[in-house]
Amino acid sequence: MVRFEPSKRAQAKRRFDHIVNHFEPGSDRDNKGCIPYNLPRLVRLTYEYARSEESKDVFLQFFFDHMELSPDREDNDDINLGDPKIEEDLRTALLGLANFLIDNLFLPLRVSGGRTPNPTPNSGSYSAAERMRAGEEFGGTPNRFTGLRRLCLIRDHHRCVISREYEMAEAIRRTTSYGDDAEDDDGHPISDKANSFNGQEQTVLDLLDLLDWGVSYILVKGAGIDRPENAITLNPTLRYCFVTFMVFFTEVSDQPPNTYCVDSFRLGRFLHLPVNRTLFEDLTIDPPSRRLLALHSAIAHILHLSGVGQYIDKLIKDTGEMDILDDDGSTDIGRLLTLALDGWHRGASRDSVCA
Repeated sequence: MVRFEPSKRAQAKRRFDHIVNHFEPGSDRDNKGCIPYNLPRLVRLTYEYARSEESKDVFLQFFFDHMELSPDREDNDDINLGDPKIEEDLRTALLGLANFLIDNLFLPLRVSGGRTPNPTPNSGSYSAAERMRAGEEFGGTPNRFTGLRRLCLIRDHHRCVISREYEMAEAIRRTTSYGDDAEDDDGHPISDKANSFNGQEQTVLDLLDLLDWGVSYILVKGAGIDRPENAITLNPTLRYCFVTFMVFFTEVSDQPPNTYCVDSFRLGRFLHLPVNRTLFEDLTIDPPSRRLLALHSAIAHILHLSGVGQYIDKLIKDTGEMDILDDDGSTDIGRLLTLALDGWHRGASRDSVCA
């Protein structure tokens, strides 16, 4: 992990501010009072909402690596924004970094929250009757996809037929149930398969560490994603708003432990927010993780204040209307097609082998 000495940290922050402030528009609202889509602001907010000094150091190093600059150079000749060529090169690099964060962190987080994952079969062995029931589900509309997926998973041994990677949800389920004795469909030990991720998932975890250094370890190898610390009970409407970062929790310091202000930037009146809530206590079950709720809130703030959240909402709407292109050409076809190819279009699960 990168750690700057105080003087070098201050120099890196000055250089960071010098670049980002130059390209970030002065107003945070457009003429309609809305927050516009703002890529330089996204970069600044990602730094500002990093959860610790360690995370901020890591983000600064990530920023300067991407910009191909030194974080602590004494003179600023390499960032002389009065030079048109240097200015254009820095603009291109900065916007490239912002788009990288959208494509590899904020877009996957926002879109994955807005879809309902397909259920994974409950057992590694299936009777003829179970196979027949799966086949009967082809007659329905939503159910036929569940049945088709189940049959494909059984047939293909829960593995991608190209990469041979084992399906993550099934690996986690079997490892949770059987521990070190968990086996795949062919009788081989699953071992650490539950902790292996595909390229995109690993990239998201790596980028989450920019916001809260070490949080990926907690999610994968520490408390894990299947523990009570990473779960909270919400009704369907509020669950959707929470997982899409439209509702967030802010801890209230002068109240009893585990008291949060629950709020929303755009849906407060509709959801009757903000409201303070003290979470239920149980001596045998841990409460939701303060750290993960704080990270979730940071992401919600970044998405809203940069305008990227509304941009992604529009992109998702466009993805659901693949045959419609706006007259002003504002549909982001590149990202729209990426979502479709990744399996998000029409509610398909990206990790479904039958999508």
